[in-house]
Amino acid sequence: MSNAWADWQSLLSLTPRVGEHLYYWSCGAATWFMGTLLLARLNRLSLSRMIVVTAIALLGTGLGARVYALLVETKTGFSELILDPTLLLGPGWRLPGGMLLGGLMGLATARLMRLPLPRTADAAIPFAGLALAVGRLGCLGRGCCHGVVCDLPWAITYGPETGAYTNHLARGLILFGAEHSLTVHPFPFYYVLGGSLITLGLLVYIRRQRFAGEIAWCGIVMIGVLMGGLEIFRENIASAHVPLRQAIPLGCAALAASAWWTLRRAVLR
Repeated sequence: MSNAWADWQSLLSLTPRVGEHLYYWSCGAATWFMGTLLLARLNRLSLSRMIVVTAIALLGTGLGARVYALLVETKTGFSELILDPTLLLGPGWRLPGGMLLGGLMGLATARLMRLPLPRTADAAIPFAGLALAVGRLGCLGRGCCHGVVCDLPWAITYGPETGAYTNHLARGLILFGAEHSLTVHPFPFYYVLGGSLITLGLLVYIRRQRFAGEIAWCGIVMIGVLMGGLEIFRENIASAHVPLRQAIPLGCAALAASAWWTLRRAVLR
């Protein structure tokens, strides 16, 4: 516990925007939580059971995001993680692993709570896009997940003590003492725009829904394509991690698209 706390203290002292970053992601989680309960009520699902499902799914999301970062990106051995569980309390998360484990834990909990899985998923998926949008506002301010260098009219720069500035300084792209980083793609803003549109589109499509689970399948396709597709705009210091970051969401999107098309054809017959 002490080592994990020391890591947090060090990070907080070096990056004043970390608190703001966590605030936005917490707001994103709260947005998803409240939106899911609202749709659950409209779908006539038990609110008490849905609260348990969403809480477990959020816990799984945080756990999966941290485990993914440890095992894949920092190359921490699984045995090290077992011997020192406090590593899970350190900073550093990655969305693909988080959403994968969170989704699986949420579905398993819904099954145990005897909730109808298709309708439960229909309630859980739509506000995930908006949650991503809110959370990425923290990344936009902190500059931790920034885009590749570009000279487009909407490109942005970051000041000192941000991830983009530190990255460019370490790579020799800017000189020590520079006022700001090079201009880069506003990668987090693409998430803000895309995630918001996904939630809006799914909420509008609810009225045209043909079968239980259709909203969930469509949402997984759109979120998967968004997450996998936007990786081409992200600046990755360790390029070896890019294929897996793309493969997980795009793989989920492909499976969801196949399921949606199969079920849709069955319903229309």
